Amino acid sequence: MHQDTNFPFIQDSILQQNLDMVFDHILELILVIETSNNLSSTSISSFRKTLIIYTASIVEALLLYKLKLFIKSDILIEKDKKNKWVYPDVKVLHKLPGSTDEIIAGTRKIKEIETRVDKINFEGLVTHCKINDLITEDLYREIKKLKNLRNRLHIGGLKEIEKGYSEKDLKLAFSAAQRLKSTF
Repeated sequence: MHQDTNFPFIQDSILQQNLDMVFDHILELILVIETSNNLSSTSISSFRKTLIIYTASIVEALLLYKLKLFIKSDILIEKDKKNKWVYPDVKVLHKLPGSTDEIIAGTRKIKEIETRVDKINFEGLVTHCKINDLITEDLYREIKKLKNLRNRLHIGGLKEIEKGYSEKDLKLAFSAAQRLKSTF
């Protein structure tokens, strides 16, 4: 593993190095904001937006890692949310005369769906981590706020003119990342 890492608890060396690289980039961007005297408020807001996006990517990666550790697999098996039923063991008891209908007996189960964990989106990761008590309710709410801030990068879907990113927004992003990191 990487000796001088900010993520010593990560046992996947590729993930660890990617996290460190993104973290280093965040530090460089903070330095640019703090040392540049002639940045416009629009530029500062844009840098904050980039910092929020990078911080959210760290949070998303940590949630994914946490979920993989919990399920001890790359595949998540969950019940179908649409409550679709499967009938694995069916025995025909009686065929109805003049019809294709049958009276049956058997086992009925809600269908299980297998999902590759690395294909779960940010929303799904936050939800699965909350459902499995991998994060607290309070941290869940904070990460959801970060996710909503991050999702403003999709300007095509905004219902209003994008407002600037504030120091408060940035502090929320950093707080969510730090709090999640401290759960390892």
